[in-house]
Amino acid sequence: MELIERYLYAVCRKMPSRLRKDAEKQLRSSIMHELEARIPDGTPGEKEIVDVLRRFGPPDKVARQYAGKWLYVIGPELYDLYFLLVKLASLCVLVYVFTSFALERLQNGFGAGDIPGLVWRMCTGIFAAIGAVTVVFILAERLSPGSEPETGRDDADWDPESLPEVPGPGEAIRVSDVVFGLIFTLLLFIFLNFYPLLVRNYFQTDDPEVAKLVSLVDLGVIKPYMVYINILFVLAFLKFFLLLRDGRYRLYTLTMEIIGDLGSLIILVQLLLGPAIVEVPSQNLGAVDMAELTRLMDVISMLYRGILLVSGVALAADLVGNTLKFTRCLAKYRERAG
Repeated sequence: MELIERYLYAVCRKMPSRLRKDAEKQLRSSIMHELEARIPDGTPGEKEIVDVLRRFGPPDKVARQYAGKWLYVIGPELYDLYFLLVKLASLCVLVYVFTSFALERLQNGFGAGDIPGLVWRMCTGIFAAIGAVTVVFILAERLSPGSEPETGRDDADWDPESLPEVPGPGEAIRVSDVVFGLIFTLLLFIFLNFYPLLVRNYFQTDDPEVAKLVSLVDLGVIKPYMVYINILFVLAFLKFFLLLRDGRYRLYTLTMEIIGDLGSLIILVQLLLGPAIVEVPSQNLGAVDMAELTRLMDVISMLYRGILLVSGVALAADLVGNTLKFTRCLAKYRERAG
């Protein structure tokens, strides 16, 4: 019966999550009914199961019958998440472009001729965001195991023995979660390496006609760790690629998870024990109210250390969870080898 479970897994993983439960139930019932019709008084052997599965056809074909989907660029498993991230990315671009435009105009003055430039920046930013999200999802769809369409091939050539194994405890993944993690990691990598100065605070000086942008967050304190942080980024990107390729956790991807969690936790502890990230260069002080600035710096310092502390606790919990996953997968691997 293992082949039946592998077949159901291969079919359902190509369908939207909302359809999987009912489709699995119906398909299982149909397969068992077919087997009972062939062998009414006995237990079906592997040959009978293979024959029945061949009669039902390749997983792609069956999944399309249930989901009503044919060829697609982004599959049904990622469809809902794709549109959610497109909307979020577009909204973030609009907020960022409008906010940066407003702050620039407060400093340099506003004219009617600035509006076309604002519209152009919004449009190009949205197109770039949608393009980046789409490329990531297309790669995820193409890298996922079994993503190649089987339309056009002879069903008789399909071999049920080639079905993927059903992930065991600790091995299962959701492709949408992997894609979401990949996009978040990519954005964080771009921010820390190329745009750290975007973190700024705006407030009014004593002169009501003068507004000032003051950089309160000094990301220079993480520069000594950037080499190690980028190594962890490379490790994370490799892990995401392997997860999308394999469609499950394996011992090596869980090892990467553990190394990444451990390395991130060590860097977080060093940052927590190190100097505060809040610093205002003297040339930025100008006519700023120092009492207000000091209070703001204290609040941001507490917020910074609080974020580090919460992140450290979350990483520690994730490290424990991944270690347990690794232990279960190792036990299953030894069981198979034995």
